[in-house]
Amino acid sequence: MEFLGELIYDAEGLVLGRLASIVARNLKRGYRVKIVNAEKAIITGDPNMVKKEWLQKVKRGDYYKGPFYPKRPDNILKRVIRGMLPRKTARGRELLKNVKVYIGVPEELKDKPKLGLNLENAKGYPEALIKEVLKAKPKFERGNIKYIELGELSKYLGAKFT
Repeated sequence: MEFLGELIYDAEGLVLGRLASIVARNLKRGYRVKIVNAEKAIITGDPNMVKKEWLQKVKRGDYYKGPFYPKRPDNILKRVIRGMLPRKTARGRELLKNVKVYIGVPEELKDKPKLGLNLENAKGYPEALIKEVLKAKPKFERGNIKYIELGELSKYLGAKFT
């Protein structure tokens, strides 16, 4: 498969599932994708319910047989992306090898430009930006959008990361 290039996304403030769908689409188009600040991606919903659901997933199954759910934010994000790819085919497995997810920003990516989505360059994905949308709307239109960051969820699940 010929690669069109490399995309670097900053996950800070982006909704987990929407970011994953954008990444999966770009992987299918032929890009290699790197995602930084995975611990700052957000999951919308009541934080207590989100914690309860993910804890139930992690505790589910047998220690030896699975299913195995990740606890670290980078692995959770990669698992969500995996769910949006045809992972049981050879092409899907190859696509999944072309995504790298990092906690924080590694040294080799610090000075490279990142595709952190904002309201100006969202290119049809403004719904992925909960924090930016909340800043842009007047206070009376915001409603009660509840969310939890992926890093906070991971620490609740027992992950150890820095």
